[in-house]
Amino acid sequence: MLYASYQANDLRKTIYFSINGKYINKKRGYSGGINLSNGLATDELYLIRSECLARAGQDIRAITDLNTLLFNRWKTGTFVPISGLQGALLLDRILLERRKELVFRGLRWNDLRRLNKEGHNIVLRRNLGNSVFELQPNSPKYTLPIPPNVIALTGIQQNVR
Repeated sequence: MLYASYQANDLRKTIYFSINGKYINKKRGYSGGINLSNGLATDELYLIRSECLARAGQDIRAITDLNTLLFNRWKTGTFVPISGLQGALLLDRILLERRKELVFRGLRWNDLRRLNKEGHNIVLRRNLGNSVFELQPNSPKYTLPIPPNVIALTGIQQNVR
């Protein structure tokens, strides 16, 4: 679903993914190595500011930041700037671009927790063999268990799961 959300001229589709037969594979990180970047980067800053501006009702400034980022994500001459979006529709577009831009950075888990607290009700669903596993919004399973040795050393209470 994520791969399909990138349009044909969106460079991120070929930068982040490769096709091997019928399989969609992720490509390596910025450096070409196996370790993916997990530091704060300019693209994330544009998206954070754009989201904050949209939430503050400053739609024009939010769109400007989003367009500044996306302009360099499309094949030359094919980017059509976003315009006319406002309110919830603009915020949804920013969040979609955040998901597409920050893929493989380890940020989605916290975004899901944050967005579900706001009522987005995003359910994670995975099929494994004949079984379907779901993680419901705001489930205590979003919180990882504290390692037993940490509990033994500190006496803190285990996270509810």
